[in-house]
Amino acid sequence: MTVVLAVICTSCAPFPFNYYAPEAPAGKTYASACKQHWGPPDTISFEKYGVKFDIKVSRNDLGIHVFIQFHVPRGGEVRFKDNVVYVAAPGSATPITARIKPAYPYTWKIDEPMRGSTEERHYAWFQGGGSETVYAWYASYADITMPKSEFLSIRFPEFTVNGQLAHIPEIKFQRRFYLEPLMPLNC
Repeated sequence: MTVVLAVICTSCAPFPFNYYAPEAPAGKTYASACKQHWGPPDTISFEKYGVKFDIKVSRNDLGIHVFIQFHVPRGGEVRFKDNVVYVAAPGSATPITARIKPAYPYTWKIDEPMRGSTEERHYAWFQGGGSETVYAWYASYADITMPKSEFLSIRFPEFTVNGQLAHIPEIKFQRRFYLEPLMPLNC
């Protein structure tokens, strides 16, 4: 029984699913599954004044879930000017709006600054015994109630990075099918 359980937890299997592929000028896409080693390019990343922003869209029961993560280095500060995102879909006369909220378990208020920190972590197993630099990160999200759509675009509010005005360009998302022939079941 133990051997069967061990094989199930460490094996691979075909894994089909739908995802939203992001596209925007100056954005870099990557796969967010299994520490960026497997899966489709479902996340888009931007960097402004040393702060990295990762954005991913997925479907939920009500509509669209937008996940936003900020990686803020030591001495850095990010502050939203507003917390409204605008979503446009084909056939929709006006954009749908939603408010950005801190993701659980974070309790920072959306109008408070996100202050950075930097930590050096050392691992015996990480890349042959190396280390990584980890920045303070703030997770936030917006849930948008809307019908299923193959295409959508999202505009984010302006924000400041260390007092400098910044913005993320409008991001277009297209729903696509993906089949990973051998996706690890436990990655």
